[in-house]
Amino acid sequence: MAASKFLRGVGYLAGGTALAQGLTFLVTPFLSRLYLPEEFGVFAVFTSLLSIFVVLASLRYEWAIPLPKEEESAANLLALSLLITGTIALLIGLSVWLWGSEMSSMLNTPGLSSVLWLLPFSFLGAGVYQSLHYWALRKQAYPRIMSTKWKQSIGMSVVQLGSGLIHAGPLGLALGDMVGRVSGTGSLLLTSWKQDRVSLQGISWGNIRKAARRYMKFPLFSSWSALLNTISMQIPILFLGYAYHAEIVGHFSFSLNLVSAPLTLVSNAVSNVYMAEMSKLMLEMPEQAEIFFWKTLRNLVFVIPLVALLALFAPWLFAVVFGEEWRDAGLYLQISSPMLALSFLANSIGFTIIVLERQDLHAIRELIRLPLMLLAVVLSVTLSFSSTLTIAALCTAGAVGYLIHGYLSWYAIRRAPHLSQKNEREEEPAKHACQ
Repeated sequence: MAASKFLRGVGYLAGGTALAQGLTFLVTPFLSRLYLPEEFGVFAVFTSLLSIFVVLASLRYEWAIPLPKEEESAANLLALSLLITGTIALLIGLSVWLWGSEMSSMLNTPGLSSVLWLLPFSFLGAGVYQSLHYWALRKQAYPRIMSTKWKQSIGMSVVQLGSGLIHAGPLGLALGDMVGRVSGTGSLLLTSWKQDRVSLQGISWGNIRKAARRYMKFPLFSSWSALLNTISMQIPILFLGYAYHAEIVGHFSFSLNLVSAPLTLVSNAVSNVYMAEMSKLMLEMPEQAEIFFWKTLRNLVFVIPLVALLALFAPWLFAVVFGEEWRDAGLYLQISSPMLALSFLANSIGFTIIVLERQDLHAIRELIRLPLMLLAVVLSVTLSFSSTLTIAALCTAGAVGYLIHGYLSWYAIRRAPHLSQKNEREEEPAKHACQ
């Protein structure tokens, strides 16, 4: 029963995202002919900045929404998350207004200044959606989440295609991204209000403060470790944009996004349902947690040969499907394929650390991974690497980081109180036997 429920949840989330990603994939060959690689490069830098800001949208209080037993506590966590997101959106808007040109110059991406004004709006759409997403997960309202995915994809695709036809450049790509985020958020907000209005009646300033104190570990540990994680992930795009031409950033980000999209589709669906099921296991049958962890991983190893096969033919495929000028993107995919496969596996079970409230391990993981990425940057600068060698160094550092990610997720389960006591009991007879 639990297994079928888990698979049904994965199916809903993966199905909705698959529909959305399928539409995105269908329009990508048209977008690759309407926009130049360097325009995709500017857009990649924009989305990298957005990703870094979004990770702090609600200081990671949204991760706590599925955890409380009491509905009232979860509702106040949702309200707290939305309040923080709105405040930060205002601060981002003010910063862009005051220092937008300086940000473009600092990142050595002149075309960025034309799209930065969209940053606070995209942030608000993404941040609010993030909080509502975890609220829907708590409710196990998987169809609700599924219905927003295709609306986001349609909004984004229509605007990007239309803007490409009038040669809007990177502004068209960024505008489409913003419209997609906002449209999905509006749909999810309206549905949540209609169906969960009773659950939201317990929201008050006093309860919001109480929830903020109870889950203080999330902003104190998870928010900063998540920020370090996102910075580590975005270093390749930002550094390539700074050190090389935007065309190289466009090729690299195009290949990365194209393949990571379906992988993220499945891993997000698995990780969201995994989080919900693991949370219940820890409350009801904690002794089954490690078994569930390894079973989930075993069911996901199929991705490794699939990514390897795609990478083998990537340069030829990219040239045929997207145009000859995108052949280099296929080469970059070959280089990044090990990192992509490992990221899929690690991210699928990464919520283990959150469910067990081991934010310290989350922080440790990022304090290891960020120096690895910075080391790749230092080597690239010191040894004057070509763009291809730089990408190889950055992807190798990323792959090692995901291995550490997976190990610490397993370690969190092994060191959980119920398992630590069980292991000690099992090891005690062995010690006596040795004596």
